[in-house]
Amino acid sequence: MCGILGYISFDVHRLKDKFNFALNELEYRGPDGYGDWSSETAILGHRRLSIIDLSDNGKQPMVFQNRFVLSFNGEIYNYLEIRKELESEGFTFRSSSDSEVLLYAYIHWKEKCLNKLNGMWAFAVWDEEEQELFLSRDRVGQKPLFYSYQNGIFAFSSEMKGIYPVLDQMKVNSHLIDRIKQPPEREGQNPVFKYEATSECLVHGIERLKGCHYLRYSKDKGIRITKYWDVADHLVDVPKKYNDQVQQFRELFIDSCRLRLQSDVPTASTLSGGIDSSAVLGGIGYLKQNDLLPNDSHQAFIAKMDGFVIDESQQAKKVADSLGIDYQILNIDPVAEIENIYETCYKFEEIYLANPLPMINTYKAMYDNGIRVSLDGHGGDELFAGYHDDLYASLVDKAPNYWRIKKDIKAICDITGFTQNNTAFNYLKHAIKNKYIKRGREDTESFYYKKVHGFDYLNSSLYRQVNDHGLPTLLRNYDRYSMISSIEVRCPFLDHRIISFAFSIPSSAKFKNGYSKSIVRDALADLVPNDVLYRKLKTGFHPPMGVWLKGKLKTWIQDQVNSADFCQSEIIDGNKLKDQIMNFTNGKDESLNGNYLWEQFLLFAWEKSIKIAKLKL
Repeated sequence: MCGILGYISFDVHRLKDKFNFALNELEYRGPDGYGDWSSETAILGHRRLSIIDLSDNGKQPMVFQNRFVLSFNGEIYNYLEIRKELESEGFTFRSSSDSEVLLYAYIHWKEKCLNKLNGMWAFAVWDEEEQELFLSRDRVGQKPLFYSYQNGIFAFSSEMKGIYPVLDQMKVNSHLIDRIKQPPEREGQNPVFKYEATSECLVHGIERLKGCHYLRYSKDKGIRITKYWDVADHLVDVPKKYNDQVQQFRELFIDSCRLRLQSDVPTASTLSGGIDSSAVLGGIGYLKQNDLLPNDSHQAFIAKMDGFVIDESQQAKKVADSLGIDYQILNIDPVAEIENIYETCYKFEEIYLANPLPMINTYKAMYDNGIRVSLDGHGGDELFAGYHDDLYASLVDKAPNYWRIKKDIKAICDITGFTQNNTAFNYLKHAIKNKYIKRGREDTESFYYKKVHGFDYLNSSLYRQVNDHGLPTLLRNYDRYSMISSIEVRCPFLDHRIISFAFSIPSSAKFKNGYSKSIVRDALADLVPNDVLYRKLKTGFHPPMGVWLKGKLKTWIQDQVNSADFCQSEIIDGNKLKDQIMNFTNGKDESLNGNYLWEQFLLFAWEKSIKIAKLKL
């Protein structure tokens, strides 16, 4: 897990000072090492977070025969199997790193190597002889990669700030900002979730290489981008019986955990007490019980925050205790480091809804305890129907059978805590009543749920979660939260074998007998306490901003909104938001929502972070 950077240009040495500055700005992504390589036309750099092969043999950029140069961010979990295959083809290795395996795999198979990789990655290979650059991101975009081309300079970086020094000017993408500021089209569809899955970025002149794509660049042929993977094209045969599907998922999931525990540094997991993080710890517990755990020191970190409506720390402790895995309780202070929010937004770079500090401080506590790798539960909701908005789609699958729908509506109420007067339910009832939904097709273009790639409505909704919104934003956020604290996050649910499996099983395996994520629960039933695993109510890990703004953050937030910068903001109505926040924090207007006010404040914080970036250049 690292930070990568590269500039390609005629007489690239004139950019060396800018390059050095940019690479140092990525230091937190790789505090363990700094490396660069250059020729007359290319300069590649690397900030290293040492995980596998801690020796200098694993140092990057990695060069082969003075021709191929690799700068790589991520992990290839099946590198040992690929290494054996390459050795049989005559390659010899001088390190025990996955980076060297990746370099030789690309040299031997070119872009076809991507389909052999089980892992997460953003990597660059420069071919000095052909004067061509190859860039790639993993199948779901777990690792970030940005690029730009201006004035004959092609630049790429793990973060936008690596590209800032070679832009003509730092200019905000006002069109994207305006779209993000729009109110949600419907429940669960906030515009802030939509742009991460596109190539469009918040800073003009920078583009995002999307997940499951690779890019080639040369002076003669320009930029060429290719999509190399889509789960719809990689479905697999699954057993017909549900119990056999459960067993197959269990085997895949435990093997995914095993692969992601490969590390030469200590590992841990964040544990919320929810299903997905508990499932990950359950998989690790199975490996521990069967003497298959590579590192017996794996532990869990459980975060607690003042003001949480629902505290799941007791459930989290129960999971860890049942598996014999040590844990630490982290009491997250909402005031801690709040004065650094603007510098944090500069590092985070993106616009989102939540206060990033609690998550960042959780990973920082891991780092301070000697941890460098965290196995987390991200992806379980998006693949196996953990969100209520996707469960609504399963109701559409059952139309026009009203009695089946009514039964599942009750189950969704149990999961969400909503009532049957919820607007989403009324929307579906209206659609059914007006015959918008018939078997196998939609009768109106305005109807939200659409089928894609031959999937039913639920799996179609999940496909959009994984590819178009939801998961891309989640993965981006946790990449930033963790890397700001120099921690690598690995996600067992996002093994590409599990992704293919998830879209190959019927929706009935995901929402069954009144439970969401049924197959996940049933597969881990003997490893996770049932009162944790089979709880229906979904809570999530959401900082209670309303409580904090009226309490520990009251003085601080009032100081911020009364500043000249705030009132003169160019992307928010500072005076209007100031009045709202003052009224809310002073208890004068109970109709206001603290989370919404914080979301609006974060737009200003992002704007101020851009000013920080300009001052640094």
